Amino acid sequence: IKCHDLKHQILALRSMAGGEMQQSLDDMERVASIYDSVAKTGCKPLDVILSNKYLLCEQLGIRFTYMVEGEKLLFMNATDIYSLFGNAIDNAIQAESAIQEEDKRLINLTVVSRGELLRIHIENYCEVPVKFKNGLPVTTQADTNNHGFGMISMKRTAERYNGVMTVECVNKMFCVDMIIPIQAAGDKRDDKKK
Repeated sequence: IKCHDLKHQILALRSMAGGEMQQSLDDMERVASIYDSVAKTGCKPLDVILSNKYLLCEQLGIRFTYMVEGEKLLFMNATDIYSLFGNAIDNAIQAESAIQEEDKRLINLTVVSRGELLRIHIENYCEVPVKFKNGLPVTTQADTNNHGFGMISMKRTAERYNGVMTVECVNKMFCVDMIIPIQAAGDKRDDKKK
């Protein structure tokens, strides 16, 4: 359908002049970028998050790249995937939005397997020194009573799947790393019975 429509739009562009043609080209480019932003990782919950956050990053001038073996996440509950990646990417977006120089705004996400282990790594540029307490960053929000729960939630999610999470800030890069054993479908059901 898109190819069919593009043929008609190209034909129309040939008859346009100056500003009208530029506006049409801009509109076509915007539609194409939305199509490109649809993530196809092999994990539907993660695809929803990545597609949504990619568009948000584009609006905010943040480069967001990801390399994800999404099918390796299928042992996890969808709600855990939404919570884990939603919190991680939201935290990174909030940090990058505060950076003045747009060329420094970047977020990288990697989800890869090594044998029976899943490695999740998310990093973003960080200009401000980060304070840590009990291995987790202290919230920078003024209202500390209602903020700072995202990292705790992420850590608990990793631990629920017998994994670990570490957080560090090195060379102006804020990094969250998780190592989680990949569970077979039967193992997941057995854990629920316990």
